[in-house]
Amino acid sequence: MTTPHDAPATPPPAASRSPFADVPARDYVTDAVALVLLCVSIGLAWSFEDRASERVDVVLVSAVSVASLAVTYVVRARRGALGTALRLRAWLAVPYAVLVLVALAIDGVAAFDLRLSGPSLAGGLGPALAVGLAGAALAAAPRAAEAADPELAAVARRLAGAVLRGLLAAVLVVQLIALAALVTYVVRFYDRLVDGSAWVSLAAAVVTLALGTALAAGPLLATVRGSAPWRWVLVALAAATVAVLVANDSPVLSMLPGGGLGAGPVLVPAAGAVALTATVAATVRPVEPAVRHWCEVARAAWITIAVTAGALAVNAVLGLVEHALVGRALGLALAPGRLVGVLVLDTAIAVVAVVAWVLVGRSGIAARNTALWLTGAIVVLGSIVVAVHGGSRPGLTDAIVAYGLPLLAILALTVPDAVRAAYAQLLPRGSATYGPGGAAAAEQRRPHGFTAAQAADPATDLAVLAAIVEQAPELRPLVAANPSAYPDLLAWLAQLHDPAVDAALASRRG
Repeated sequence: MTTPHDAPATPPPAASRSPFADVPARDYVTDAVALVLLCVSIGLAWSFEDRASERVDVVLVSAVSVASLAVTYVVRARRGALGTALRLRAWLAVPYAVLVLVALAIDGVAAFDLRLSGPSLAGGLGPALAVGLAGAALAAAPRAAEAADPELAAVARRLAGAVLRGLLAAVLVVQLIALAALVTYVVRFYDRLVDGSAWVSLAAAVVTLALGTALAAGPLLATVRGSAPWRWVLVALAAATVAVLVANDSPVLSMLPGGGLGAGPVLVPAAGAVALTATVAATVRPVEPAVRHWCEVARAAWITIAVTAGALAVNAVLGLVEHALVGRALGLALAPGRLVGVLVLDTAIAVVAVVAWVLVGRSGIAARNTALWLTGAIVVLGSIVVAVHGGSRPGLTDAIVAYGLPLLAILALTVPDAVRAAYAQLLPRGSATYGPGGAAAAEQRRPHGFTAAQAADPATDLAVLAAIVEQAPELRPLVAANPSAYPDLLAWLAQLHDPAVDAALASRRG
C-alpha cells in the first residue's frame, strides 16, 4: 500500500515551453510570402536572353535564399540566440543581391552599346529579378519576434534602414545611367535627330524616365525619412509592380535609351517587401490621430495617381505632336484617335485625383463617401485606358493608376477601425427618408440645447453639426448654409426634400 512517504520528494518537471511559443502569426506569413516569391521567380524571364530556370547561378542563389527561411526555425529549435538567426539570414541573402548587381551592371553596359542596327540583346531586367529579389529581401528582413526583442531591436532597425537606403541609392544610380545613355545616344546620333518628330520622341522618353524615377525613388525616399503614409504607397507600388511583371512575364525594364521607365522600378518590390516588415513599421512616424493618418495615406495615393496620370497625359500630347509632324513629312493625314482618348482620360483621372486630395485635405474623414465615389471614378476611367492600350495585360503605369493606388485609397478609408468609428460620429443616426413632418421628426423635436449661433458658426465642430442636424430639425437650414458643412452631411440634408433646407443648399451653389 502506497503511503504519503512513498511519494517522490519533488514534483515532476513541468512540460518545457515550446521555443516557437512567442512567434507571432505575422512571422509565419512573412516566411510563406517570401517562399512564394522565390519559387514563382524561377519560372519567369531573367533578362532579354534567359529565363531564370535556365540559369544555374539564379537557381543556386534562389535555393540559398529559400534555405535561409529554415534558419530561424533551426536556431529556435536548438534554443539558440535570435540574433544568430537574423545575421545568418542577412548573410545568406548576399549572393542574390550580388547577382542582381551583376545583372544591373550588364544592363548598364548594354545601354551604351549603341549600334546602328540597334542595341545588343545583352541586358534587360526581367520579372524574375524583381520578384526574386523581393523574396530574398523578405527572407532576410527582421521578423516581428526579433524586432520585439529589446536587444535585437536596434540591430533590426539598422539592418532594415541600411537595406532601404541601399535600394534607394541603387534606384538613383540606375536611373542616372539610363539618362546618361539617352544623352549619349543623342550626342552620337545627333545628325539623325534633326527631324522634329525625333526630338518630340526624345522628349517623351525623358518624361517617361522622369516618371519612373519619381515612382521608384519618391515613396522610397519618404519612407527612409520616416513617413508612415508614404510607406503604404511604397507597399502598394511594390504589389502592383509584382502583379504586372508576373502577368506580363517579359523583360520590359532596362536602362536602354528610350527604354521606358528605366530600371528603377525593378527594385521597388524589394523595397516594398522590407517596408512592410514590423521593424520599418515601428521606425516610421505615424500621423496622429489615427484617422488623420489613414486620410494622409489616401491623399498620398491620390497625389501619386495625379502625378502619374499627368505625366501620361503629357506623353499623349507629345505623341499627338509627333503624329502631326510625321504626317506632314509623309503627306498623310494620320488618325491619332487612341492618343486623343488617352489624353482625355488621363487628364480626367489627374483632375479627379486632385479633387479627392483637396477634398479630404480640407474636410478629413467627413468627405469619405465623396472621396470613395471619386476613387471609383478613377478605377472606371483607368480601366478604359487599360482597354484602349490593349486590354488583358496592362502596362505598369496603367495598372498603378487604375488599380494599385485606388485600392490603397479605398482600403485606407474603409477598413481601419479608427476611420469607421470617426465617420460614424459625423453622420446623423436617423433616416433621411422623411421630411420635416411626421412621427420621426416629432421625435427629434425634444429639447436638444443647440443654438442657431452654433448651427451657423463655421468654427463649430463637425461632429456637433451632425448632432444638430439629427436632433434639431428647425436648425437644419442654418447648417445647410454653414460654409463648414461637409459634402456627406450636405448630401444627407438634400435627401430630406425640406423646402427651407433645399433653399439653403441652392444658395450655397449660387
